[in-house]
Amino acid sequence: MKLTKRLTAMFAALLILLLSVGSVSAAPTTSPKLVPVLTKISRDVLIPALPFVSSNSGLMMLEDALAKQQSGADAGILGSVIVKALQYTDAQTLQRGIDSLYAFDEDFRRACQSIYQNCESINLSATEQQGVAALVNLLEQDEPGLQAALGSHQISEGMIANFLSAFVTHQGGSGIFGLDTDGNFLIQKYPVALASSLDAIWQGEDDFLDIREYLDTTVVKLNTQLSGNERSSVASLLRRVGLLSSSGETPSVDGGGGSEKEVETLPEKQIGAFKEIAKPAEHSDAVFAFEVLQDGVISIPGTFAQPVVYQLKGVKTEVVKMALFLEDEIVAELSKGQYIVKETTPYFADCNGWAQPYVEALYARGIIGGKAEQLFMPEDWITREEFVKLVVELFDMVDETATTSFADVPAEAWYYAYVASAQQYGIVSGVSETEFGVGQLIRRQDMAKIICDVLQKKGLTLPSANDSVFADFSFVSDYARSQVLSAHALGIISGDEQGNFNPRDYAKRGESAKMIYGMLRVVLERAE
Repeated sequence: MKLTKRLTAMFAALLILLLSVGSVSAAPTTSPKLVPVLTKISRDVLIPALPFVSSNSGLMMLEDALAKQQSGADAGILGSVIVKALQYTDAQTLQRGIDSLYAFDEDFRRACQSIYQNCESINLSATEQQGVAALVNLLEQDEPGLQAALGSHQISEGMIANFLSAFVTHQGGSGIFGLDTDGNFLIQKYPVALASSLDAIWQGEDDFLDIREYLDTTVVKLNTQLSGNERSSVASLLRRVGLLSSSGETPSVDGGGGSEKEVETLPEKQIGAFKEIAKPAEHSDAVFAFEVLQDGVISIPGTFAQPVVYQLKGVKTEVVKMALFLEDEIVAELSKGQYIVKETTPYFADCNGWAQPYVEALYARGIIGGKAEQLFMPEDWITREEFVKLVVELFDMVDETATTSFADVPAEAWYYAYVASAQQYGIVSGVSETEFGVGQLIRRQDMAKIICDVLQKKGLTLPSANDSVFADFSFVSDYARSQVLSAHALGIISGDEQGNFNPRDYAKRGESAKMIYGMLRVVLERAE
């Protein structure tokens, strides 16, 4: 089956996806490839069709229209689209094309739609522009007329780079390529989940989409058909968008630059001493008062509901973050001084499920906040900067003098100090060398990585677990694998009813509260 027929079966949207993956994704070496689709479908025709392929709901509408058209029923407004598509392919291949789009992350498809529709470009250096040109020239050897076709669709060098960056951000493409000691390209990892999904969809086809084979072929071409200067420019481009790791390993892209500020490690755990004292008159609502005689971890047994510990600062109080009610006792890390315990009542009106104890505990300690008065919205997604704030707040790591090199973190933004502090301490990386990824939703595997990296920097020895603990562990990106296993061994994360961790799913606010709570618990229980 000709590739042109297949690409058209994907309503040309896979064309945009192919461009976004560039030389690193789903296109076999069979000719013809992209040019016939680019020349047959104009930009004006493609833009109105993109909403149907960028969302899962749109794909469902297309599937429904295809089924109705095949049964002879009225396919509605999409009937003409289906009829036109079937001029190039058969119904079975068209269905496989739609299935292929499901294999790509929905946010990735939406990002590609926005980039194409609005001509969104990344500002490239002269060397990075040369890298794009070298890649296009390499592809044009098999696809004569590619540059002219790209021009007819107003696809610039900066747009191609933006597509590649979107693939890294939304499709788990970080660090696919590496360089050996001689400056030759090599494959650091394959996009296993995507490759497996497409293999299953096109099983039985002689020329099915074999991403692994295509990547291997691409590396050979990069190393044998480009000059040293061209390889260097391609490397600069791939490093800029996050496809190239900086060493023989596969680190996440670090936006830092300069040395990292050392994270203050936790003191060696020791049991502190305390004695009960009379409750101060100005704090008659306290349920317990005590004085710490020796720094350390204090365990206070008792019957409590939702206790919070406060240190007395004259007539004022200061909440203690490092204190939880665990197994019928308050466990708190305290220094010498006087303290009181008060009971709290639930604050959030919309948080009555499994996440409530974690959310309320963190809120009472000033670590987490709501989105409106008495509204936490536990089912809302959490962004990268919002999660970083929680980690930084937990350990009081905010440094108001810290600065960040991330171009997408404006100095006046509420999250500037949090992101800058986290970057200064080396506990976060960006989605590229220049961007943190502000506004992007955070994935579960990235949360596990940040949490474990912080715990390790604080001096804790991280345990591990067998990779069989999660049925979908093979889908965890290489850069987060050890941290996911450690987070499971520490009891911070768990799987769903099917035993899956769902590493690339976005996390919700309730889930983030549970993880941060688990992080606090681990710190208090260390060395036990």
